[in-house]
Amino acid sequence: MGDSLTYGNGSHVGKTERVGEGNYPLTLARLLRCPHKVTVGNFGFSGATVSTVPKRKGTGQPFNTTRAFQGAMRFFPHIVILMLGTNDAKPKVWSHGVFTRHLRQLIRTLTSQPQMKVFYLMLPPPVTSHLGGIDSVTLESHVLPALRSFAVEQGLSTIDLHSKYAVTLHHDGVHPSRKGHDLIAHVVHDALCPS
Repeated sequence: MGDSLTYGNGSHVGKTERVGEGNYPLTLARLLRCPHKVTVGNFGFSGATVSTVPKRKGTGQPFNTTRAFQGAMRFFPHIVILMLGTNDAKPKVWSHGVFTRHLRQLIRTLTSQPQMKVFYLMLPPPVTSHLGGIDSVTLESHVLPALRSFAVEQGLSTIDLHSKYAVTLHHDGVHPSRKGHDLIAHVVHDALCPS
């Protein structure tokens, strides 16, 4: 579950792919040999945020109000990997108190599902551009520390994609290239299936 970094924003896709293809959940499914062992769902939504913010152009949409979230609830996942926060790294969106409060509510909703077995909070990759108003300083100085401290406080397992991801794997300074999505899939696979 997440934003366009999960969904795949389509700007890196080839001639035979559509928007939403060439994303890390597809590669993860191949690594896990789906559908024979497990089913991997992609519940990413472009522009999704953790925080509920006043509706203003370019602020995004809270993930818990998206059709991706509704689809995820109907999917009844046993394992959830949640990667949000990049769209919260917009100065006009960021508020530590609101972010933490809404993250707590979102995770409580997800982990209270009776079929839920494993939950991972994934730290998003670094950014190098101000695409859509996303600010690298806000991400590094506010969003990531908030995610890390929240995970420790709540005893949540994390996947530290941030430290494993090279910004050269972006195609526009924010969104992963095909190689970036492949790396994310391998990082998630290693977390799920440690050798």
